Amino acid sequence: MNTSQNGSGASPKTGNVLSPQQLYRLIDLHSAWLAARPGGQRLDLSLRRLEGADLTGADLRRAKFSGANLASSIFSGALLRDADLYAANLDGADLANADLGSSDLRGANMRDARLNNAALRNADCRDGHLLTGDAMAARALGSSQGVDFSGSEMTGIDGRGARMRKCQLRGVNLHKADLRNADLSAADLSGADLTEADLRDTDLSGANLMDARVDGAHLAGACLKNAQIDESRLARADLATLAVTTDVAASFAAQVTAHRVWMQSSGREGARLELYGGDLRGAELNDALLCAAILRRVDLSGAHLARAQLQMADLSESVLAGAHLEEAVLNGASLLRADLRKAVLRRASLDRMHIPGRAPKANAVWPANLVGANLVGADLSGANLRGANLVHADLTDAVLRSAVLIEARIHKACFDRADLAAAKWSPGSEPAPAGGRGITKN
Repeated sequence: MNTSQNGSGASPKTGNVLSPQQLYRLIDLHSAWLAARPGGQRLDLSLRRLEGADLTGADLRRAKFSGANLASSIFSGALLRDADLYAANLDGADLANADLGSSDLRGANMRDARLNNAALRNADCRDGHLLTGDAMAARALGSSQGVDFSGSEMTGIDGRGARMRKCQLRGVNLHKADLRNADLSAADLSGADLTEADLRDTDLSGANLMDARVDGAHLAGACLKNAQIDESRLARADLATLAVTTDVAASFAAQVTAHRVWMQSSGREGARLELYGGDLRGAELNDALLCAAILRRVDLSGAHLARAQLQMADLSESVLAGAHLEEAVLNGASLLRADLRKAVLRRASLDRMHIPGRAPKANAVWPANLVGANLVGADLSGANLRGANLVHADLTDAVLRSAVLIEARIHKACFDRADLAAAKWSPGSEPAPAGGRGITKN
């Protein structure tokens, strides 16, 4: 009879549910193994079903739980240092005050778990996969996104040096968590409670911190390169020596170069430019090749982007107040809710982008998106806005002399006191003066 090699005498396919007596016997043997006593045996519960088991305070250092189902189990105060929990299911488990230092949690699921005051120092919480069963009935365990902590309580955890790249921490309570030197790059922390958390020297590059609470958080030395964050919330954090924008500005030139290579090689080389937030005020980007670049919520006030190639670029919610975009090509670009007050867009092209389809008649057009954009006082003389979406856009005092607005969508757009002399419209689509306020058409 084939048996597993975990000392239980049970096959991983059958008999993988242990009675409490069997479990505690195996733990006693593990304690003897840890103490190097004769007859001791390392605990190996890989692929076992232990839902709801009570292991409060147990010494489980270096134990093996790879692929085990530990959902709703109680590990409160347990010692799990250096334990193998690869691809284990810990959904709903109680790990409050447990010591998981240097444990292998790659690919584990920990949704709705209790981890208050737990120690995860140097724990590995990255992605991982485990294939179980034979070739005819194989099943995959694990995750490609890092440990899923969604819905968990993690107040006061010690996560110093933890590897948590791409972990799912949406809405998680991390109040007063110690995450110094942790790797949280590309992690989803949207809506998380990070109040008074210690994030000094933490890698948060590319992390999603939108709607996260950071009041009183310590961010000195943290890396926020390409992180998505509402910078107004940072005002309530302890920034100390953090320079959120310095790293962005220092590396931006290299990113622009890599993006140019990416474009010219059709994506085979280089890297797409992706920037979420950051200070690039006054940046010199005349003639830059930035097609399909992502520059969301970036401050480009006063930037020089004359003749820049920005087709299909995403500039949503960015600040381009006073920016110089003369003759820039923004066909199909997104300027959703962008701030373009007094920007200069003379002879700029914000036309539709034609996207080839699989059949001649399947070609699609992608309009420039200026929904809700603030274009107060902007100069759009001679600009091509054919088919542009200007719904809810504010063009008060804007100059649109000789601009092309054929087939543009202008529902609820404001053109108060705008200069529309010689502008070209679809028949019957010209905006009417609002409340008697002037629109110049001559």
